[in-house]
Amino acid sequence: GGPQQRTIDIANKLLKYGIKTHVVYPLCDSKRFSEKLKKSKIESTPFRLTRLSLELRILLKYICTFLPEIIHLYFFIKKSNYDLVQITGTPQYKGLIASSLAGIPVVWIFDDVKMPFLIRIMTRLLAKFFANGIIFNSTRVYDYYIRNTILQNKPCIEICAPVDTFVFDPLKVKPENSMKNNKQKNIITVSGVSPVKGLEYFIRMASEICMIDNELTFYVSGAKISSQKRYSEKIDFIIRFSNLNEENYKYYGMIDNVPSFLAGANIFVCSSVNEGGPMTVWEAMS
Repeated sequence: GGPQQRTIDIANKLLKYGIKTHVVYPLCDSKRFSEKLKKSKIESTPFRLTRLSLELRILLKYICTFLPEIIHLYFFIKKSNYDLVQITGTPQYKGLIASSLAGIPVVWIFDDVKMPFLIRIMTRLLAKFFANGIIFNSTRVYDYYIRNTILQNKPCIEICAPVDTFVFDPLKVKPENSMKNNKQKNIITVSGVSPVKGLEYFIRMASEICMIDNELTFYVSGAKISSQKRYSEKIDFIIRFSNLNEENYKYYGMIDNVPSFLAGANIFVCSSVNEGGPMTVWEAMS
């Protein structure tokens, strides 16, 4: 996904300046992410970290493992003697607290605009006391978390999702072979199967438009996320009772070659409702 690719891209660029990056990521993260880190020769360590979720079973596990996982991270960070820790995304509280306790400066990336009220308040409080600086990826995120709050005077900077436009140049990228069909128009989205992506709106849009125009094919590329099983089932249910079929709707899952996928599109749609600055928008514009 976007945060993982951003991590790899930034780590590769920093190497040119003699700055080494060590990526610590949850053990449950994609095997593909792990393989890309190794291919890029970026040092990395998978950790058994429980993500925060409103699903009761996962939420209870998150609460029970909160202190043990912070302690585990603290000792790892302390002995590694880092100069700076970057926390990617909210609410990544465990890495933030562990790094601060280890005495390492922390920069925290904010990139969403919809969290439960208590989570938003907790994020501001923790950022106030534990973060040395904040990166926000759009003005919308700044307004959501920082403007006129206790973080107003915290050092912060806007950095949009970094995309190498050369990689996506349509004059240099060949479209995905399976998308080449002169009779059809391809409408696509690149979206993980998660509520923040608003994928149900894309599906319902596709279903309604297919009633009017039968020369359209709708494509979705993005991973199904283990912690979002209920949402994934909801999407499958909507598709089952729609006008979509194997001819006009294609779900690709996670793909390696996003530039080729985008190059095969006539129209790109971003249906996200809760993100500050989705990386796929910059990629599609490129």
